[in-house]
Amino acid sequence: MTSPTFAIANEYETAAGDVAHFDMYRILDEEALWELGFEDYLDGARILLIEWSGNIAGALPARYKTVSIAYGAAPDSRIITTGEVGYENPEL
Repeated sequence: MTSPTFAIANEYETAAGDVAHFDMYRILDEEALWELGFEDYLDGARILLIEWSGNIAGALPARYKTVSIAYGAAPDSRIITTGEVGYENPEL
C-alpha cells in the first residue's frame, strides 16, 4: 500500500474489508476536507487509514485507533507505537 499523496485518497478491497487510505498532508482546513466528500467515508462501511490526521483533528470520530511510526537508532529500524482515543476500556 503506497501513500495517496497526490490523489488524497486510495481505496482497496482486502480480506478484512474495504479500506480507504487518506493522506491529509495537503488538507489545510476542515472546509477543504468536507469539499472532498470525507463525510461519506464516516459511515462505518470501511476501515479508514489517515496519514497526517492532526491536520483534521476536529473531523475525526470520537473513537479511533492510532499508529505512529518513528525512526529507530539504526538507519533501517523503526519504532511503532499504537494507541486508542475515546475508548472506555482500551484493554478489551
